[in-house]
Amino acid sequence: MLIIFKLISLTTGLYFIKMIERRTKTTTYKLREDGLIFSQVQKGSYVSLEDTVKGFELMKSMVPNQKLYIVSDLFGIKGTEKNARKFALDTEFVNKVGAIAFVTGSGASKIIANFVLRLNKMPYPSKMFTDRDKAIAWLKAQRDLELA
Repeated sequence: MLIIFKLISLTTGLYFIKMIERRTKTTTYKLREDGLIFSQVQKGSYVSLEDTVKGFELMKSMVPNQKLYIVSDLFGIKGTEKNARKFALDTEFVNKVGAIAFVTGSGASKIIANFVLRLNKMPYPSKMFTDRDKAIAWLKAQRDLELA
């Protein structure tokens, strides 16, 4: 686990934020300076239910008592266990997640992923992107809507 302390200025003043990086077997999670969580699946990984649950616990510990706004980089993912996808619809997960922006490597991957998202309708805002910056901008907008 990597922890770096940084001083940042927010509209309400100055705060210390712990920059935290944590890992599971397949995924690295980083708390960004803007409060978003960036998750990146290792190339060629097949994500299990166990790894998904562990990742959720790690993310909750990174921003306790706050909603999770996640940029999930799926470039190079081999697949996800069906029960891991079902976990994303679990009540505890649904209540903790504010929104998820998924980033894929190509337009074709985005089309397939959007199809999967429609089949597994998520009860929180979620959207597929091929551009990480656009995904981050959308996620920040989702967070701002909830905070307004």
